[in-house]
Amino acid sequence: MKITDMKKILYKTVVLLIAALNVSSCTEEEELVSSDSISEIVMTVADFVQDVPSRTNLEITSSGANFSWAETDTVGIFPHEGAQAYFPMISGAGTKSASFTGGGWALKSSANYAAYYPYNFFNRNRENISLDFRGQLQDGNASTAHLGMYDYMAAVSVTPNEGVVNFTFEHLCALVRMQVSIAGLNNLSSITLQTDEKVFPIKGKINLSDETVAIVPTETSNTFEITAKNIEVTEDNQTATVYFMMPPVNLLEKSLKAIIKNAEGNSLEVSLTPKNFEAGKAYALGAESITEYHVAIPGTLEELIGADLLRKLTAVRITGYLNGTDFGCIRGMAGCDGVSSSTDGKLVYLDISDATIVEGGNAYYSTISSGAHYTENYIMSDMMFYGCKLETVKTPKNTIEINGGFRGCKYLTSVTIPNGVKKIGDYAFSACEALSSIVIPSSVTSIGNNAFGSCNFTSLEIPSSVTSIGRYAFSNSPNLETVNIPEGITSIEQGTFHNCPKLQPVTIPSSVKSIGQSAFYACKNISSITIPESVTNIDGNAFESSGLESIVLPESITKIESRVFENCRKLVSVTIPESVIYIGPNVFSDCI
Repeated sequence: MKITDMKKILYKTVVLLIAALNVSSCTEEEELVSSDSISEIVMTVADFVQDVPSRTNLEITSSGANFSWAETDTVGIFPHEGAQAYFPMISGAGTKSASFTGGGWALKSSANYAAYYPYNFFNRNRENISLDFRGQLQDGNASTAHLGMYDYMAAVSVTPNEGVVNFTFEHLCALVRMQVSIAGLNNLSSITLQTDEKVFPIKGKINLSDETVAIVPTETSNTFEITAKNIEVTEDNQTATVYFMMPPVNLLEKSLKAIIKNAEGNSLEVSLTPKNFEAGKAYALGAESITEYHVAIPGTLEELIGADLLRKLTAVRITGYLNGTDFGCIRGMAGCDGVSSSTDGKLVYLDISDATIVEGGNAYYSTISSGAHYTENYIMSDMMFYGCKLETVKTPKNTIEINGGFRGCKYLTSVTIPNGVKKIGDYAFSACEALSSIVIPSSVTSIGNNAFGSCNFTSLEIPSSVTSIGRYAFSNSPNLETVNIPEGITSIEQGTFHNCPKLQPVTIPSSVKSIGQSAFYACKNISSITIPESVTNIDGNAFESSGLESIVLPESITKIESRVFENCRKLVSVTIPESVIYIGPNVFSDCI
């Protein structure tokens, strides 16, 4: 947004404008009077970024959604102290950067400002900007015209620089596209999301004085409603596409459904895949009817479903007893057969939370390289869903171990680990590249090798019950920023955080005695780390290519193995204690 050639204004003009806003403080008047020339104000809005790969592409753009300024847009600007001013658009509609004017208002080049959108006359305090997510009305199938009123954005801590004011807006909500098949249900009147707890923020506020602005809910509900009109479907196209803005809310581990009503009072209830809706991201929701089956005799699932439906079902709930033959059937339904070949199966939602895994039956997966894999009682065994297109899986409640069951599930976005699972084994969730959130219950005591390697987490909470974490457990996670290492862990194994470039400094507990080879390799965001006195051994390459700038080694260290700090280009300070009697080769190689 640009404001060009802003005019200097008279003091009495400002007084009249402020009076209209019922503000009387002289400080407020003077804050917005310009004694310097501000030639340009630029306001830019970021794009929505698609959260994860989906079987249904978000069609607004190929990568998410590009929102541009509309002709009638108005933003509000607050000085560091004092009342807001409104800035309506004068040119640039349809672009990311548009021109706005403050009318009689001007900005001081030495002051600090924050902006928000859309403008609300009743906002009097920059620390309490009110937001309301109710009343979203979509007029027409797949229409996005209503979204701007609820696309709450903010830009903070802006100071004019060389006559230019740059506002870069961040989206505070998530954009959601929901597609529902509504055969027999026409002329929609509402779509209501419903969960079992009051978790939907329907009102909120933001504080423009915060360094990072985020929505603080002030009222929550177990429902979130979108009103609809003029949404008609035909026999050829029975899909309704609904867009809405959702305040950030984590619905993982929640039960989520949609209640769809039409103008005649008829309704349809469908289950949805719960997601963690984050600000500034775009999400696709598919509403599918869930078909239920009870397998009383293990190995009979395919017979129960029948050949006609086997490759057509998208969402199923299965109870009873499931053996290897049944999981072979499920694999085919989910797009991958027992030898890793693709199928035309469409299953993406699987609820087996009230089923029991039992031994017996055929191998559900068998290749020359991996051998044959069979079910074991109460265990999610290795390769169980490898290569499948499942997006949501609710694991059996009586599961005791997850041993590689979800490795290679690149479409998986939601999975439950029930309380009672004691072991998350080797490769349990390895290469689940769309998995951005997971809850590890307090029953878990061990996490295996590469258990969460190449996942999409930004943070991970490890319960205090965990006493061992395997090699490369969180390696190659491009977005991992925070993870806790619980007290009781005695070793940070080889490659634990290998190639986690966004990882922030971690706290190493006093129970740790050794740090393995390449444990923090290429952790570019770690500038410093505290090594406790309990550590007696640091293996080679432990901090190679990391962002370390300084480090103090404790008196408990007697050896510094080879290449520990190799290629640490920012390293300027290392404190080596007198206890060290051996320094290996190339310890500080390429530390420039």
